[in-house]
Amino acid sequence: MLTIVGTAQGQTSKSPGDARPVIAQWHELDDRCGSGAVNDRQTLVACSERETIGLQLEAMGFCSGAEARAGDREFWLPCAADRQKETTTSSEAVVPACNIAAVTSIIIDNTLGLAKREAQDKEGLLISTFFKKAMIRAEMVTASARIENIRQVSYDKEGNTRTCRATYKFDHTVSLETGLFMAQVKSPPCANELRYKIEVLLDKPGQFYVSWVCLK
Repeated sequence: MLTIVGTAQGQTSKSPGDARPVIAQWHELDDRCGSGAVNDRQTLVACSERETIGLQLEAMGFCSGAEARAGDREFWLPCAADRQKETTTSSEAVVPACNIAAVTSIIIDNTLGLAKREAQDKEGLLISTFFKKAMIRAEMVTASARIENIRQVSYDKEGNTRTCRATYKFDHTVSLETGLFMAQVKSPPCANELRYKIEVLLDKPGQFYVSWVCLK
């Protein structure tokens, strides 16, 4: 398991006076979430990002109107005084969603990206023949992967942490030699499933930790 610090773009809490653009973003995502096909990837992304923005608005001292009419642009309103006090004492930063690119790119860069860098290192390939070294380096240059089938396993609102699960998917099949090489790097790419956890850094606003483990 590896832990990496990242920066959450647009995840830092603001004062209530700055809420209008955030509320507008929530409504835009809400429209896309409600109007898209149920199993469409873009729809799922919009719904997930809407939940993240909603948590950000709560951290800013806003509450959703339980009896707001459909399409009412005043759905988000300042919380009552007692709720305002409870909300503003929580963590200032809202932990990023499971499918935010800033999170998944950290995992890819520090697994496959690390293997790519080690493959180009003169000392990174402890293989006897020049042919195998050249082959592995050539395959690693074009190797690419993505994280898909992203699911949120749990969200701890009190601790402001999110646990996720997904599939680590290579875009191309690699040779056995290249696969063996990647398995030997410090933080190897996952062969199939992985579980990862996202946590905010309380002393560093806008930054977060990502830690993950490959599942068999």
